Amino acid sequence: HDPYFERFDAASLTADDLALFPSYLVSLNDSDMDDGETAKLLGLLRSNLPMKVLVRTDDILAQASQGAGRFSFGAGALQLATMAVGAVGAYVLQSAGSHLYRMRDAIGKGMRFQGAALFSVYSGATPAGAGIPAYLSAAAAMQSRAFPAFTYDPEAGKAWATRFSVGDNPQSDAD
Repeated sequence: HDPYFERFDAASLTADDLALFPSYLVSLNDSDMDDGETAKLLGLLRSNLPMKVLVRTDDILAQASQGAGRFSFGAGALQLATMAVGAVGAYVLQSAGSHLYRMRDAIGKGMRFQGAALFSVYSGATPAGAGIPAYLSAAAAMQSRAFPAFTYDPEAGKAWATRFSVGDNPQSDAD
């Protein structure tokens, strides 16, 4: 897919493609977010406005320097999505980029969700992986559960067990 996406840009979208997008789509890269921006993002998710937010993570092993004011994912890449699950009412989906096609139904459900939704995606485009295709890095993160897939759908039932799903992970029934 790399040759296709190398020449893909905003002008490549058709009217039918654009109709699939929500009215408000915010796209962020986790490396550009500091603590204040993260707090604002969580406030937005709590607001229940029909905002859809895509947060792209390129390096799940990066460590921010102490006191840098940057929200560090580091080895705890799940932190933002986990905090967003606590933002009662927001739809949350986390997945590696290699797994997005498999999660297309859950992505569609999140896009149609009436309230706020967060899509946290690991791209696999890590600087440390020079020479390794981003798709393979993302797939390895999924297989190793370094960046597991999950969804939290507030409309899926009254109990947390029905709202939270890890079933799209490889060997999801194993510890």
